[in-house]
Formats: sequence, C-alpha cells, structure tokens
Amino acid sequence: MAIGSYQTQVPRIFPGSVAWLDAADTSTITSASNLLSSWRDKSGRVHNAIQATGVNQPSTGVLSHNGLNVLGFDGTNSRLDITDPSVMNSPLTIFMVAQTNTISGSDYLIARDSASGAVLGTCYLTVESGLITWQYRNGDGVQHLVQRSGAIGTAPFIVCAQLANGSPARLIFNNGTPVVYGSNSSGLAPSGDVGIGYRRYSPANPSYYLNGWIGEISINAKYMTDDEVLAMFRQLSNKWGIAIS
Repeated sequence: MAIGSYQTQVPRIFPGSVAWLDAADTSTITSASNLLSSWRDKSGRVHNAIQATGVNQPSTGVLSHNGLNVLGFDGTNSRLDITDPSVMNSPLTIFMVAQTNTISGSDYLIARDSASGAVLGTCYLTVESGLITWQYRNGDGVQHLVQRSGAIGTAPFIVCAQLANGSPARLIFNNGTPVVYGSNSSGLAPSGDVGIGYRRYSPANPSYYLNGWIGEISINAKYMTDDEVLAMFRQLSNKWGIAIS
C-alpha cells in the first residue's frame, strides 16, 4: 500500500480514539522550568500522561522539530504514565512520531506493562538496537514479536502498530509497508498501566529508557483500516515534515 495514494481530507480524531497526546499543542502541557508534569489527552477520554516527580519529568519548550514543540527524554530518568490499562487494550492501533539519539540497547517508546512483572496482556513498542519492534503477550502467554528489518538510525520517524483478536499483528513504518506476524487469536488480557518513554516493570533500569524525543501519540481502540492508516500517516507527515512514500 502506497501512503501517498490516499488524498482525501484527514479527520482530526478518528472514531475509536482513546488517547491523543500532541506536544505541538502547548496548551495541553502543564510545566514548570521546562519540565512537564501533565500532558492532556485531546481525545476527550481524559487519558492524560502524568509525572509528578521532578527528576523524572521530560523536557518541554527545549527541543523542536519542523518548528513544533517536542518532549525530550534523557535516556535515564524521563518517563510518563497513563494510569489506565484499558487505553492499550485489543483491538488497538497506535501511531507515534518520535526520534531516538542512540542505535544500541532498548529504547521503549510506549509500553503497557505491570510493575509487578506480570506477563499476560503486556505490549511494547520499542527501538531495539536501531530496529523498530512491536512485542506483545496475549492470552496464550507467548511472546510475539514483529520487527522491521533495517536500522532506522537517528532520523525522526512515524510508526504505526496494530493488534486485534483474530487479525494479523502489524508494524508499519514511514514507507507504508506492513510487517505482519500471523494472527493474534486471543487478544490482550488487562494488565498494568501504560508507560511512555520507559518500561514500568524495570523503572530502575536505564537500558529501557528512551533517549530522544516524542512529538505525538495517537491510540485508537480499533484495528484501523488501510485507508484510515494511510490517512493518518499523511496527516502526520504533513504536520511534522517527515517524508513518507
């Protein structure tokens, strides 16, 4: 599927949107001394991303891309939480605009993970040694993995990850070609809260923290159609100045 082929007007919020976090809209950000304590959800579902502890707060008003504000994550302490596991339940389509400063280790972009280490119902969107990776454990307790071949380097990117009962798990990168992993037959069991920029199960391990920035996150409680995915890619590409094909 060629992303550039979808030309119609893009809706601002798709049906099924459960969280829309947009760093470019600084009216949604609560901060002091360029450190963010709350990132308001624009979907209307009140799934705000929060961080009360100063040393763990991402920066805002410091970094930008395409003239738009982005949140800086230091790779050691910066992290945010959405305290509702249902925001990343199945069916699920996630879009992210982000960038990593390193091409080694594990940079967690967003993860639903239990602080106690429970394995069922966990899912992670990460950059593993420069490779965009979508991992999840559904009701069978087995770790499933979808990975894009070819390192992304340190360039800004748009990525989409999808998961649904009985549908293929998919990972879609800037070029619009989906990487598919079989079918997810049993869905995700509710488990844990959602961490942004880190993995909640290992909060003391800096190897799991994002060293880079995040510009936008869109989480949708549906397995979006190809046309909807392409429309969203086009919208994000135009807004953030990240080329797609």
